[in-house]
Amino acid sequence: MMNGKLQSLGTQTARLNSAVKTILFLSMAVILSLHSEAGSNPKPGDVFRRITFVPDGGQIPVCMPNGTTGDFCRDRYIFHHDLGDLSQVKRIELSVEYWGGHIGTSQQDVRINDNNWIPLPQPKHTPTDPHCYFRTLLGNPMIDIPLHQFKPGVNEFEFRAGPQVCYDFNNGFYWIYSYTLFIYYDDAKPHPTGHIMRPKPGAAIGDNPEIAAFVQPDNSSIRSVDFFGYYQDFDFEGNGEYRQWHYQVRKGEFERHLGRAAHPPYSVVWDTDWVPDQDRTLKMMACITDSNGVSCMTPAVETITLKRKRSIKMYRARDVPEYFGVHWWHKTKSCKIDVADSMDKAVCAQLRLSGWSMAHVMGIMLNGVKLADRVGLIHEYCLDDIPVPLEVIQTGINEFSMFNDVKNHPAEVNWPGPILLIQFEK
Repeated sequence: MMNGKLQSLGTQTARLNSAVKTILFLSMAVILSLHSEAGSNPKPGDVFRRITFVPDGGQIPVCMPNGTTGDFCRDRYIFHHDLGDLSQVKRIELSVEYWGGHIGTSQQDVRINDNNWIPLPQPKHTPTDPHCYFRTLLGNPMIDIPLHQFKPGVNEFEFRAGPQVCYDFNNGFYWIYSYTLFIYYDDAKPHPTGHIMRPKPGAAIGDNPEIAAFVQPDNSSIRSVDFFGYYQDFDFEGNGEYRQWHYQVRKGEFERHLGRAAHPPYSVVWDTDWVPDQDRTLKMMACITDSNGVSCMTPAVETITLKRKRSIKMYRARDVPEYFGVHWWHKTKSCKIDVADSMDKAVCAQLRLSGWSMAHVMGIMLNGVKLADRVGLIHEYCLDDIPVPLEVIQTGINEFSMFNDVKNHPAEVNWPGPILLIQFEK
């Protein structure tokens, strides 16, 4: 994808003037806070249905006007979707599954029926402009779009891309894998109901607990029950948050949540083998979906504690570089992971990272010791767990690094970088 030579990546000479860039960054943050957080994604008690668009070719390639990407993409894409009757609709959110594309690509925007452009969500907590970090956002958070922008029947959806605001090689470009409309209704809409039966509020749960729901259909049968938890874990979503309702929305379906039950009894076993210790209580809720495609979020069960006979500590990355990719020009990149605990009672460990085209990497290392030659896929998102020998880890500062000198697409590590998970005896 990297057509044309990068110009002075290390010195970032192609950046916007720093003052202008700061203004753009702050303005973008304000706009994102207005559009991506107002709806807060599905909440307890919400009634909704989903409409999903998955392109025939697997991706929608969106590029900047007059860039050097080539003829396989366009700078504007327009799609039409029939939303039907909107008389009972309270709000509409848009969930977009996308790869951030060529680093620095700006104006990753959507608009409805020729209204104002709205930015797609970007990762939070980046020290500088989030466009200057590699990123893959998987449908969470969603964009709360003003209801007045929609109309009954057919609506027009348009996507665009702009120039690169950093590391510029005149090739602003990104991929949309799918997008899903979450259409929320008032309570008069026929919908299933239910609640979490296990665990109870205030309960203590151990390893691999059963999560169960009571389900009451309305005028149709039940298609599925999805279970969600609010807790601290790896940022599966790519949005820069560790503590949240953890789930992805991929091609309209929920993934990376507590689990799904398609048949009664509606229960799942939550795989907590590598879920880190929690310093706060957890919350859980369920999404009940009927055969008509109407879903209802149950009330949340709160103040749940995780109590186990072992301990799993999560250590986050720091000093994560903007351009966290390796290829023939940037052969080695690294970040730090601080381990504050003694390794005396450590049992096992693994490194977890989210990336794109990670099959192009030639070596993944911790403290100079190679853990893997390569992981993941070429030109695709991946999430990988890599076993780490305990003797490699040291109390204090550890260095994660990767190497590549292949003349190809860079192997990219997504923000907010890798984590190290270590299991200890108590």
